Amino acid sequence: MDIVNQNRFKNWMIVILFFINIVALSILWMQTFTKDEPRQNNSGYRMSESVNLMKEVLNLTDSQAVWIGKTRDNQLEQSREYNDRLTILKKEIAEEIFNQNPDTALVAAKSKEIGELQSMVEMIRFKHFTDILSICTPEQKEKFKPILVEIFGRKPPKDELKEKEHRVH
Repeated sequence: MDIVNQNRFKNWMIVILFFINIVALSILWMQTFTKDEPRQNNSGYRMSESVNLMKEVLNLTDSQAVWIGKTRDNQLEQSREYNDRLTILKKEIAEEIFNQNPDTALVAAKSKEIGELQSMVEMIRFKHFTDILSICTPEQKEKFKPILVEIFGRKPPKDELKEKEHRVH
């Protein structure tokens, strides 16, 4: 092949590869966009994936699922301010580590505040789940019990690994 034909071939390959990339990116973008979009029920309320999962697992009615979704949104809104403050306090403690002379009294005070905020967040979460249980049927409550035990009894992954090792030995 002469140089002119080689250049034409290269140019066509670049154009073809460019269009293939555009098509592939478009497909990926459309799949991501539609996958992240929460399902909408008859009332027009868009439920989150966690509410959809609960609906399937607990066999919730549409009205129960909508009510749970709205209470979940309310719970998240109530917790947001506390969680934002928790993040700030934890960053401040991390920054204190790098000071020439870390102020342990300041860190102790911030740690105490973190504990109080965590307690408030847990109470909001507890109230949220008691509210959910108040609208569940006895069968739904039975299905929900192991889920709640799992949620409230979570341990860090390292502990779970050690626990599994102890069971094996």
